[in-house]
Amino acid sequence: METSIAGIRLDHPIMNAAGPRCKTVEEIQQLARTPVAAVMVGSITWEMRPGNQGEVYFSELGEFSLNSLGLPNGGRDYYTLYLPEMAQMAHQAGKTLWVSVAGFTPEEYANLTLLAVKHGADVVELNLGCPNVWEGGTQKRIASFDPLLVEEILKRVQQAVDDEINPDAPKSFALKVSPYSDPLLLEEVAAVVAKSPLVQALTAINTFPNGFAWKENGKSSISPQFSNGLAGMAGPALKAVALGQVIQWRTNLPRHIDVIGAGGVNSGQDVIDYLNAGAKAVQIATAFADQGPQVFDRILTEFIVLNEFFSLQAPAPTKAE
Repeated sequence: METSIAGIRLDHPIMNAAGPRCKTVEEIQQLARTPVAAVMVGSITWEMRPGNQGEVYFSELGEFSLNSLGLPNGGRDYYTLYLPEMAQMAHQAGKTLWVSVAGFTPEEYANLTLLAVKHGADVVELNLGCPNVWEGGTQKRIASFDPLLVEEILKRVQQAVDDEINPDAPKSFALKVSPYSDPLLLEEVAAVVAKSPLVQALTAINTFPNGFAWKENGKSSISPQFSNGLAGMAGPALKAVALGQVIQWRTNLPRHIDVIGAGGVNSGQDVIDYLNAGAKAVQIATAFADQGPQVFDRILTEFIVLNEFFSLQAPAPTKAE
């Protein structure tokens, strides 16, 4: 069951994803008590953000979820103060601390990465795929879809790490991206990622941008004042897309860059499906948001049982002639 991501050993391949229920000290303390193999914080931003207001999360249980949280978090002041405590909580529970960072410029990504590394993060995940940031009625650019911007972010972060972080200090870096409907664009971004000495893992995928759903009363499920009710889609409906993305990323990336699967994980079988597609671990968000921290116990138990069953079913090795 053991695996390793970006040089970090994990007892098993199940962890939480950046998103809901993983921003505050209290939430990280709760996660550290669950059986997740690693604890993810974030995504965090340079400035404090209250997030989008109104109805920003909707879930059709077992089908899909929509969220337009807008990256609520305490910003650099909060995490400068509390990341060391979060790291201690994770480490005392025998887990590594991952921190997801979301900048609005390459410089912010670099500064957030330095903040995370200097205050206890074992792995920094650069979130290039959040679709839910709106200002003045305009949706901010999703970095994942701009290969030149991806390249600039990676260069700035690499330079900051080289300049500011002791080269002997343990540090690992991952990238989180949006789903790509254009396979040629995915290949173009993969070529950028492959040549970066920074990236050791890639998480596929963030939410599908700009989904929409009605409520039974005929109203938009997500408050429409800032986005016309559009929101990132996740949950079980995204699983087939995410599996396809994992396969494409595994095909297009060099072997030293690990792939993490995210999208619709709600059972032990889902975990196995992602591993069979080429992922080395999975991240869980919608099931965690809908079912609470006990979901990790259930999914891990199912995974262990299935893993043992398939191991027992495997044909016995034969002696070489």
